[in-house]
Amino acid sequence: METRANHVLIGSFTLLIIVGALGFALWLAKIEIDRRFSYYDIFFEGSVAGLSEAGDVRYQGVRVGQVKQIQIDPKNPGQVRVRIEVDAAINKAGDEAAYQVGVHGLRPELIKLLGRLKYRTSYGQNVLGHSIEVAYLAAMIAGELGANVSIAKKAGLLHDIGKAVDREVEGTHAAIGADLVKQW
Repeated sequence: METRANHVLIGSFTLLIIVGALGFALWLAKIEIDRRFSYYDIFFEGSVAGLSEAGDVRYQGVRVGQVKQIQIDPKNPGQVRVRIEVDAAINKAGDEAAYQVGVHGLRPELIKLLGRLKYRTSYGQNVLGHSIEVAYLAAMIAGELGANVSIAKKAGLLHDIGKAVDREVEGTHAAIGADLVKQW
């Protein structure tokens, strides 16, 4: 009886050590089970030299995802299809910024652009953080002047939205941002 009890105790202890070691290995590897990704297909005409599967996808020098697949497009053999996996934190950052400031009802397109500002700096300052600060300042000034505080917060939050796409679209970030806000 005593020998059997020792075997059960030793077996239980061994299983506990194995589960603990597995948990430690996962923690050490920084595996995030609940992390979400967005997938995009990008089509190139010509060579994609320099790209490789599992290579980094960078935005403004910051790693935001990785290349998942490179293949010739079956519908158009003259194009190469590159599938990338991008961290869905961009949408989350936009949602959090709008919530933090108290701006509600923004279109999903603007939320995504706001999130892109998290990875953008201007004169050494994070553009999303700057936009949040400007929204607070605009709200305080509007409150003192008796103006509409919610419009001032929204304008302050979106005043640099053009910087999210100014490298992709021709024009100044102020003009691009005005066009985007009018569009949505």
